[in-house]
Amino acid sequence: MERNQKNYSLELNLIEFEKLVTSIKNINCTQIINNLEFDGVDGTDCKIEIGGTSNSITYKIWSPDYYTKERNLSAFLDACNLILLAAKLNPKEIL
Repeated sequence: MERNQKNYSLELNLIEFEKLVTSIKNINCTQIINNLEFDGVDGTDCKIEIGGTSNSITYKIWSPDYYTKERNLSAFLDACNLILLAAKLNPKEIL
């Protein structure tokens, strides 16, 4: 576990879960790979890991709210927002 990383669990109803899964499936990893030149020291690292105990995929993106459309991160940012809203957190205060 990374420093300052905390584990949380959320209880979602079926509609919230399906909306989140659809949002994550809309993330296009090829478009993200084509725009990896964006980085910085200020900002927020956002990480989404999906999968099971044996296999998973991790997206870790620096400041997805910075040049979101140019970096093709709209779907990633949507998924981050849904996760934060499900946790009853304000995305504008975090991202």
